[in-house]
Amino acid sequence: MPFKAYTDGDDVIEKWINPADGTTYDDIYTPAWRWRQAIWNDLKARMDWCVEPYQNTNNHPIAVLKGDTTNNIVTIKANYNEHIVLNASGSNDPDDDKISYKWWVYSEAGEKPYHMPLEIENSSSVKTSLMIPKDAATKSLHIILEVTDDSQIVPLIDYRRMVVIVTNY
Repeated sequence: MPFKAYTDGDDVIEKWINPADGTTYDDIYTPAWRWRQAIWNDLKARMDWCVEPYQNTNNHPIAVLKGDTTNNIVTIKANYNEHIVLNASGSNDPDDDKISYKWWVYSEAGEKPYHMPLEIENSSSVKTSLMIPKDAATKSLHIILEVTDDSQIVPLIDYRRMVVIVTNY
């Protein structure tokens, strides 16, 4: 099942403030800005891979979502007022760097996205849960897991996506 990644003509609901200079972005391209630093760091790491021995480079951490070690999107069905478990246990780093976690809702994605603000409690924990709000019935929630290593060379991120299809209405 394909999922759209952009607002595709929908009203933009995203606003991003660049922490480096305070500039606010809120146009149709704003959803892509959040990935900019990770893209840049990925490029820097790939350049290192071309000229440095393995031990002098950084490699991406591996994000594991609900026990799934692939890069596939994990799709589940849930009812409103249900708690779903968000679990990144098993995530690791091939260079043995310390890793951190960040869970967030990608509100622009999907055919029937849920556009209301949705906070994930303990969003920096390896395992947490999320309550599906009643007004999310018939919508889809796209939950992103970011696993970041703390490499001193260049920090890298691995992403995983869970799509929650809210089934009752």
